[in-house]
Amino acid sequence: MLKLRRVREANMLEMDNNYICLIDASVIKIQQSKKSSPVIITIPHDGIFHDSDWQGILKFREKGVVGRDKHIWPIVRDVILRTNKLSVVRGTFPRRIIDYNRSCDNFDIPSLVDGRMQQFFSNYHYAIEAFIERALSVYEKHHCLLLDIHGFDIQPSNEEYDIILGTNHRKTIQSGSDIDSQLASFLRSRGYKVFLPTSKAVSGEKYIGAYTICQYSVKYQINAIQIEIAKKFRTKKGLELGKKLSIDLADFIELNFY
Repeated sequence: MLKLRRVREANMLEMDNNYICLIDASVIKIQQSKKSSPVIITIPHDGIFHDSDWQGILKFREKGVVGRDKHIWPIVRDVILRTNKLSVVRGTFPRRIIDYNRSCDNFDIPSLVDGRMQQFFSNYHYAIEAFIERALSVYEKHHCLLLDIHGFDIQPSNEEYDIILGTNHRKTIQSGSDIDSQLASFLRSRGYKVFLPTSKAVSGEKYIGAYTICQYSVKYQINAIQIEIAKKFRTKKGLELGKKLSIDLADFIELNFY
């Protein structure tokens, strides 16, 4: 069970497994208290607020996908409890207000339409960059990994998968690395049906990888993978499936990162 203790800062909580949780209106950040972590997890679409909390107060996005990736946080939380090699960034606002996984420069489908939210968007991405830079101060680039975690309901047209990996057709995997293949093979060995993208587009594929992994794989030359988790792992009925997935993801991190 996750236990938290109050510390001096009003927005900081110490966790029993040497993590610190920093909380403000912009973002929730979890980091190791004494060392850098080689794996950074981002959660853009499972915030702590609901659309109705801001009805009539903030302007809502009307274009693009605005739904929530429900119950991604419990899966990530349980990964945190099983490994001390993570930094985590979780956006707080709902996707109808901020899509943290979309560029502010996308004028057709913007990440936000209420200018007051620009700083909240920026704070989320500042947190990601700070964790990457902290990791790179200790680890070599090929020993760092960014995982952007999402949930999906709609399957690709030709198959049904438990996990879909997105790498923008391997453009977010650095030359000489096969970390995407390692992750897919590991998950398959644990019983999951996994879609692993190739360098070429495949008919009917979805969720190829969006702004976050594309942005930071280029800027920092690290490996980055978008992980899409099927709905069945994120329901009350699928609670045990979700817990098993957390264990397996933590095991992969433990086995492949020091």
